[in-house]
Amino acid sequence: GPNQIWDFSKIQYTGKIPVISVETAPSQKLAGAGEYNMVLTDNNYEYFVNFYENGFEEKGYVNKETKMTLVYSDPVVKMKYPFSFGEQFTDLFSGVGWYNEKSRIDLSGDFTVVADAFGTLILPDLVLKNVLRLKTIKKGVQITTCGTSQTNTVRYFWYAPGYRYPVLNISITENRYYGRD
Repeated sequence: GPNQIWDFSKIQYTGKIPVISVETAPSQKLAGAGEYNMVLTDNNYEYFVNFYENGFEEKGYVNKETKMTLVYSDPVVKMKYPFSFGEQFTDLFSGVGWYNEKSRIDLSGDFTVVADAFGTLILPDLVLKNVLRLKTIKKGVQITTCGTSQTNTVRYFWYAPGYRYPVLNISITENRYYGRD
């Protein structure tokens, strides 16, 4: 809600610096992904994204380390602009992934974005006012020849005036696996 105070003044720096890069002229291709105009690299994943005037959508991704490729037949709408406190939307998605180019993974689910709170964010060396918190919830089901997995990822992003990117991000993922009998 409104007028929240988030006190992360005791948060510990882990020493891990996430490496995120943005390529506006993608050199790599993702077959079947359709139109995309940017590749975001984050934590060994290359996300193929289409940014447009009123938002952006994820078209698919590749992880060379885990040998995983996914192309959405119904892309994930990740954001709509403008977006302010109290607004929300949910988008359904589906796609087909491949592990090691041999094992098929069918994926479907929903992605929800909520601007659920604003207020003051207290960090170890900084106090920021008029901060907007976005909450995203991605619920997905993956079906393989070995079984079914359910994944629920909740992420919180705090955006502050004068900062281009979130000043804080927290992610919680829960996985459940159901093997075939």
